Amino acid sequence: MTILARCAILYLWGEVMQNIERIERFLARNEYETVVVFDTDGEELFRATQGREDEVSLTPEQWNRVKGNIVTHNHPFDPAMERTGFENTSAFSLKDIMRSIQYQPMETRMIVGNETHSFIWVDPKHDEIMCFLDNLREIEIAADANMQITKSSIDEAVEKFMHNQTLENRCIAQNAIIKHYQTVISETNKVNRFIENNQTAGYIFTKGVLKNE
Repeated sequence: MTILARCAILYLWGEVMQNIERIERFLARNEYETVVVFDTDGEELFRATQGREDEVSLTPEQWNRVKGNIVTHNHPFDPAMERTGFENTSAFSLKDIMRSIQYQPMETRMIVGNETHSFIWVDPKHDEIMCFLDNLREIEIAADANMQITKSSIDEAVEKFMHNQTLENRCIAQNAIIKHYQTVISETNKVNRFIENNQTAGYIFTKGVLKNE
């Protein structure tokens, strides 16, 4: 391939990513999850918001259109996290990655706040994939459990404050909220480090920052 041809491909791919990132900027601060599927030219094929606030349900026909294309989705933005002084953060879920195996998109992308995550299978190795998925499942279960503990602490502290609105109880509630978001960041970082450090299973994982338009 000539240098000119390589430059042309890079230029065209840059145009594709501009189209995708324009939609991702719109999704980045949504408080409900949305899936958008693009073809390899960056043209939107469809989007879906059906399902729960934090999970989208696609129809079988929609899943069939995913193969070979680019899938992006947001993880719900948490305004309270931002108000507390923390940046929103997230990680690919086990379900995200298992669907990338099952439905074979060219690229799976995830956005939350200013973060972008990209996951591409390039040379899947069956045995290593199974081990990777088993370990990711264990890490995700532990992370969810730890975050649920601190989330319960918030509920208890806020309920106590509502019954007795003293300065002490207010401080306890505020500290519980801070501790919860610190736990969210810590547990999310564990998941991201695990995904980043196990690319021998045959995938490319990258994190980035969403560019301003």
